[in-house]
Amino acid sequence: MHYSIAKAVGVLGIGTESVISVPTTADLKIDLTALAATVARLTGSGKRILAIIAVAGTTEAGSFDEITPMAALARKHNAWLHVDAAWGGGHIFGSKRLMDGVGA
Repeated sequence: MHYSIAKAVGVLGIGTESVISVPTTADLKIDLTALAATVARLTGSGKRILAIIAVAGTTEAGSFDEITPMAALARKHNAWLHVDAAWGGGHIFGSKRLMDGVGA
């Protein structure tokens, strides 16, 4: 995730310790298995998930998270899915299907 997420959480007064990072895979996409396990661990301990953050085009590598399964997980836990698409948002008009799941 972009560092601005932690800054925004701090400004909102939620507390930056509330931001939970999830590992990435070798191709720099969020590890969906680790994400599901993290969500299960947190909700199992009574915590509510406010948001899940997907990245659509990292600045460093241009990698895109798989948005569709992340959207399903967010929906299942009544969480907001935020797609950070500052770099790759234009791909929503493309044919590569990189933005599938946005608005799902």
